[in-house]
Amino acid sequence: MPDAAQQLAARFWPGPLALILNKKPEVSLVVTGVRTQSVAYARSSGSLEPVTGIRGGIAAPSANRFCRISPTQAVHVEEELGDAVDLILDGGACQVGVESTIVDLSGVRPKLLRPGHITRFDIEAVLQTELIVVSPQLGQTNQSEQRAPGMMAVHYAR
Repeated sequence: MPDAAQQLAARFWPGPLALILNKKPEVSLVVTGVRTQSVAYARSSGSLEPVTGIRGGIAAPSANRFCRISPTQAVHVEEELGDAVDLILDGGACQVGVESTIVDLSGVRPKLLRPGHITRFDIEAVLQTELIVVSPQLGQTNQSEQRAPGMMAVHYAR
């Protein structure tokens, strides 16, 4: 991980922060079909116990369908996805009810792709540099126009 990613991870993980990094060659195209990958280490109250023996990380999509409010409890995931998933790990209700902050570290300068509980100013204080802020297109409907997931107005409805 680049220095900036290590600094942010040391300060904010586990927590509501996802980092966009350049994909390593050993990361399968099944996980990401693009040159970057998103990494996060969410705070959990026990939901990782069933997978503690796994070496490496877990590749997983969001637990909601496109343009739907992000779940904050396991019951929301079950209501949204039902039998479409084999397993739901219940780590309790989310402590932060808004989308995770997404910071893109794949380029020369860090970019704030999606605002969240961890603020731009929190991140800038750690990195000691000003972020490029990619203005979220709240209310957009074309998925291909999105710079990051969870930027629709509906995601900020709770």
